Amino acid sequence: MRYLKVCVVLSIVLLIGSALALGEYSDALREERKKLEQHKHELLQDLERAKDEYMKSKSSKYAALAIKSLKEKEIRQYNRILRELKGEKNVIRGFNSRSEIEEEIGEDADIIALLRWTGRIDSKTISPFLKSFRELAEDDSKAVVLWIDTGGGSASASRELTEALYNLREKKPVVVFSGGRILSGGYHVSSNANKIVVDPLAEVAYIGVISLHYNKEKYYEKKGIRMRFWKIGPHKDMFYDHRGLSDEERKMREESVKRNYDSFVWYVARGRGMEEEEVRKYSEAVKYLGFEALDYGLVDKLGTLEDAIELAVELSEAKNPAILYLKAGGSVGKKEKEEELIEDEGIYYLPYPEIRRWR
Repeated sequence: MRYLKVCVVLSIVLLIGSALALGEYSDALREERKKLEQHKHELLQDLERAKDEYMKSKSSKYAALAIKSLKEKEIRQYNRILRELKGEKNVIRGFNSRSEIEEEIGEDADIIALLRWTGRIDSKTISPFLKSFRELAEDDSKAVVLWIDTGGGSASASRELTEALYNLREKKPVVVFSGGRILSGGYHVSSNANKIVVDPLAEVAYIGVISLHYNKEKYYEKKGIRMRFWKIGPHKDMFYDHRGLSDEERKMREESVKRNYDSFVWYVARGRGMEEEEVRKYSEAVKYLGFEALDYGLVDKLGTLEDAIELAVELSEAKNPAILYLKAGGSVGKKEKEEELIEDEGIYYLPYPEIRRWR
């Protein structure tokens, strides 16, 4: 019994000692954690200061606008709002004729056509836009807003679309907006609008030309593949990959690239009202951010899709603006002509005051 009491007393002493030791350890741990939290807070403050300094040096007066743009993501907001509006009475689904439009917006409305264009530029994808540009040049719309996101594509398709846009510009104001990319062939086309509005962090320009030739001659030899061509003209097979290029053909390709590059520079200079030598300063296939492109004269304004629409309203001197959102291939039509428009929900009416909601 005495032994049991001694064991109990010893256990109590050990527990008290352990508790005191743990208490001291916990206090030390809390102190260390407090120091770490303070250090973390100081590091975060340093990081914020470094970020602020970087933004000031990188984008000067456009830094605040760029940060605002990152937070708001106007394009995503527009898509969401458009989806919401489809269920409301102020969006009419599937106009098929001019008279149906007038029933909704009135005969005295000044129509601003909004056309969305994304993806690669090639002979297939430009077809509906060529149709829209030709018809919009002759219809009753007061101005056109072209909302673009493209990395470019074919040189020949870009030239064809550029000419169509320039002809449209001769008839009425054309404003391009991009919140993503207007690069290479996309800038080739956009540069020939009346005005360009971009997000401060949109990618702009990328003025340059590239041509590629694959030479799989050794690969085919290794696989035991033999090719035979029947041709008339010594260079007819120069674009195939079964052989390399001769010196003469290499020179021909280089001259072709240079001609395309000179053409690119000429079109940009014409559209932007710049000297060709000035354009060449920014024609080293560099992707500029929106605020940089503004400094270099490659765009006209930083802003949102709403700003682009308001600029189109201003340029067209529209008194009673109504925004019509068109599918590629669609147009507004003419009052004196019951002209068929694109079918299957081809046009949406967005009341002009509603664009205030896009912010």
